[in-house]
Amino acid sequence: MLNIRQEYIQTQAREQVKEMDRRLMSYRKSKKYDKEFEDKIVVLVDDGITTGATMLASAQWIKNKQHCKKLVIAVPVAPRKILDDLNQLADEVIVLYSPLSFEAVGQFYQDFAS
Repeated sequence: MLNIRQEYIQTQAREQVKEMDRRLMSYRKSKKYDKEFEDKIVVLVDDGITTGATMLASAQWIKNKQHCKKLVIAVPVAPRKILDDLNQLADEVIVLYSPLSFEAVGQFYQDFAS
């Protein structure tokens, strides 16, 4: 519906990975990764996906930097057009509802304010 180009999504995903690295430096004072997810099953959960940029960046970081045993992405709602990208990164993708018409995650919640 929004006609977002794949290049834009990939660029945003790369920028999110850079931001995660920046935050690691801020919080841990080191770019060293602790490998806290190495050889573990990781379930990456969000309240929903709109563009996929944040989820793709997070999944990419976990797969490439943390070397988890298995990555599962689980969300209640996401647009259909992002599912292929998620399936390429994760070992398993669970999306409860993937409607044809999708504008924002909030449209699928009675109260998305809190």
